[in-house]
Amino acid sequence: MSSLPVLTEVSQRCGRSWPIIMKAAEAAAAKRAELRALLETARLRPSDTSIVVFGSLARGEWTAGSDLDWTLLVDGPVVANHADVAKKIKAIFDQQGKKPGPTGVFGGLTFSHDLVHFIGGEDDTNTNITRRILLLLESNSLIGGAVRERVLRALLTRYVGEDLGFHAPDRFLVPRFLLTITSGTGGLWPLTPPRSDEIASRTGRYGISSSDSRGSCSS
Repeated sequence: MSSLPVLTEVSQRCGRSWPIIMKAAEAAAAKRAELRALLETARLRPSDTSIVVFGSLARGEWTAGSDLDWTLLVDGPVVANHADVAKKIKAIFDQQGKKPGPTGVFGGLTFSHDLVHFIGGEDDTNTNITRRILLLLESNSLIGGAVRERVLRALLTRYVGEDLGFHAPDRFLVPRFLLTITSGTGGLWPLTPPRSDEIASRTGRYGISSSDSRGSCSS
């Protein structure tokens, strides 16, 4: 989903413009379209896969300094040529002069089974957690959008649907994947609503007024 319609609506409602943000959103949309055309021409996507991008390209914040974080997301039977396809995708993207970030998390294969079924425990590696959380929070499909949506629904079922059996309804306010957001003191945000003085403390720590935290068009 492109961020351009949202930015346009906010700009119209607020009667203001943010040209730098809009430029980055337009650049991201153009780059996604360019990469999508290259992939469609190469006819690389096997069935039950999606070519997914993350980070600034997915968020709509593409700039000259952005990394090109991507993965070939597999949600189906293992096919012998998956690795070869990922290598060919990498070669196409490398020709654009952009590579994934240096952590090694992106730029290859990702299997939905690991993301959906290895939540917690020793098999849930840092790489697996990063891929899962960013797939949920800031991903965009270049090709195979239905596959990505299917994996997202499975993840949300695990996180939200299964959590209903562990938390009382009046306390279940935040799904587990958002509980990694920490307060300024390093503790987890509570499942129960914070008191007004806690909100004031947290927002004040970052120079945000309580009205700003609820959403405003003011600068």
